[in-house]
Amino acid sequence: MITYMKNNINHARTLTTAIAICIFSNVTSANAGGVYIDFGSEHGAPTSTYAAAADSPGTWNDITATGATIALLDIDGVDTGLSLNLTTAPPVGSHTPLSNVLIDDNFYVGTGVSWDFTVSGLASGAYDVYYYAPTNVSVSTGPFTVEGVSASSLAGATSLIEGVSWAKIENVILSDGSMDFVSTSTTGFRGIAGVQIVTAVPEPSATALLSLGGFALMLRRRK
Repeated sequence: MITYMKNNINHARTLTTAIAICIFSNVTSANAGGVYIDFGSEHGAPTSTYAAAADSPGTWNDITATGATIALLDIDGVDTGLSLNLTTAPPVGSHTPLSNVLIDDNFYVGTGVSWDFTVSGLASGAYDVYYYAPTNVSVSTGPFTVEGVSASSLAGATSLIEGVSWAKIENVILSDGSMDFVSTSTTGFRGIAGVQIVTAVPEPSATALLSLGGFALMLRRRK
């Protein structure tokens, strides 16, 4: 009887350890990588403690000028060869008094002009993209695409409101290391205040669940 109880306790400990490993692996993967970009020359970039809608703090790149190859840091503040190509519109300030450092400045274009930019140096895989409209409600994002995936226009607001000042595009598949953002409208004032590109990981991880199921089946057979 005592041996049976000890075996059950050992099995329970093994299963608990397996669950912890699966959960830790899943959380670690969920924060595996990405890049945060704040467009605008007036208010600077958010601090590295600011998570915005992605709910994960990280280093923000402050883009204050156009350029064909602007070096970027990843969310850990490391130079891993990421770069930005923004040549269609200068980053400018758009709103005072300051309400949110991320969305209070931006780049924009006027009627008859299209905007686009490219982030290069990303690893191949799936990404979630968060995008932010300027606080200035005269400047919407306008409709655009990210690697061919359609993004709805956002009108903007003085705070972060999903569907108004920010939105998320899930599982953008990247195969060549470059992510293209391309405006699909030339009507009115349009621009972007910022973007967050983060590695997409299914929650909960299918791999973790399968592994956990395998552990449970193994323990049942050992009883």
